[in-house]
Amino acid sequence: MDTLTLDGSWSLEALDRDIISTYCPSLSGKALSVSVPFDIHSALLSGGFIDDPYIGQNALRSRFITHCRWRLSRTFAFTKEEGRVSTLVMTGVDAHADVRINGKSAGRCTNAFTRYLFNITNILEDGENSIEIVFDDLSQVLGKKHERYPQMKDAALVRKSCKHFGPSAITPEGIYDEIRIISDDCLIVKSWNCNPRLVDHNWIMKVTVTADVFRDADVDFNIAVAGRKEHTLTHVTPDRKFYSYTFTIPEEDVALWWPSGMGGQHLYPLEIGFASYSDKRMIAFRTVGIANDEDECGRAFRIMVNGEEVFIKGAIWKGLETLPSRVTQSACIKVLNSAVQAGLNAIRIHASSAYESELFYDSCDRLGLLIWHDFMFEETLYPCDDEFLSEVESELEYQILRLKSHPSVMLWCGG
Repeated sequence: MDTLTLDGSWSLEALDRDIISTYCPSLSGKALSVSVPFDIHSALLSGGFIDDPYIGQNALRSRFITHCRWRLSRTFAFTKEEGRVSTLVMTGVDAHADVRINGKSAGRCTNAFTRYLFNITNILEDGENSIEIVFDDLSQVLGKKHERYPQMKDAALVRKSCKHFGPSAITPEGIYDEIRIISDDCLIVKSWNCNPRLVDHNWIMKVTVTADVFRDADVDFNIAVAGRKEHTLTHVTPDRKFYSYTFTIPEEDVALWWPSGMGGQHLYPLEIGFASYSDKRMIAFRTVGIANDEDECGRAFRIMVNGEEVFIKGAIWKGLETLPSRVTQSACIKVLNSAVQAGLNAIRIHASSAYESELFYDSCDRLGLLIWHDFMFEETLYPCDDEFLSEVESELEYQILRLKSHPSVMLWCGG
């Protein structure tokens, strides 16, 4: 498996000259050098083309950004090899954009909360290639959707953070995660997870890999955790995408993970190898559940971790910044540390925010902060047509499989 990362320097230009000449004439005819991941507001602010949208009425003055189409482009070198499938992997594309390689369509992104995998094998060239990502005029996207759903809010019609449609009037667009091309002759791993379950004093370790398979093959499946090494030979085939291997670890061989204030946060590295793919993440051993027993007051709702009731002391998390480029790792860690120092043991990721970065969830695991995780559906009506439901299904499959190994994630809520 080979990975080519396309982060770094790209060129950004506005495509609607009339809008730019009216609202931002200093940008007319110019292409900006930006570093991906990025958001357009921050790029224009850094270049001196807009004033800080957090101050005064500047957010309103920058509304032209969502009424304009934007093109992000660059070139890259690529070496083609016979028999290998190349997949363009894109995450955090906010929100509606067409992707082209060498002038040919690679795919379309319409959901900032999911990951897109586009097979680009047949449109790549051996040598220099070009890629461009054209962001739609968001106001036109919403206008077309309101023709069908005139009663619904903007936030219900586009799969991006609901807070981008709030009173701040800041609606960022951009790419908030890395862009990669992965090439392999057998398969591409989309996700993997392990959520230990305690049964009869043994931890049942079911490691599940989700993969797109290109051809039938027998591949090595290797797992190492808590002093154990497991290996099996797994047959993969294009008509199957889930592959699991299960083994047990005696209860006494590992230490429990506890919420902050109730015990230690013991984490164990789990390493896997699946065909040519390899990865490592931290996991933990804990049980979590909800006790709904009845008493004289009615039905209870008690969070139980490792059989012990947890008195939840939490806060709502709506993200650190409206503009994603302003979020730093150190700021995220500092805020979560301060939550524990203040005596909290839980965080609710609110439905109006967004699914967070791996750093966020890793930090909650390390600090013992339980997560009540909303899905990104605020208190409003949403479409229920096949197109919308299919988009949401892909989003939830990606996010749940991505996050289910984290011991801090205690429950999911509809929003």
